[in-house]
Amino acid sequence: MLVSRAKLGAAVAEARTKAGLTQVELASRAGLDEATIAAMEQGQYKPESHELSQLAEALGVDELELLRRPAPGYLII
Repeated sequence: MLVSRAKLGAAVAEARTKAGLTQVELASRAGLDEATIAAMEQGQYKPESHELSQLAEALGVDELELLRRPAPGYLII
């Protein structure tokens, strides 16, 4: 299954907003750089699988929720 970087970025931004976090706070919780979070939310950065896991954990959501896919097997393009 494919998910675009833009859709993933929008899902991350939505989950971050729902969690009441700033990009700086999310970056700190996920162990990522703030610029990485900003670029991801803008659809300009393709996260590695471990980064996606870190984000999901920091947001308190399942990775698949960020990908908006009901089943595993995805490729970020």
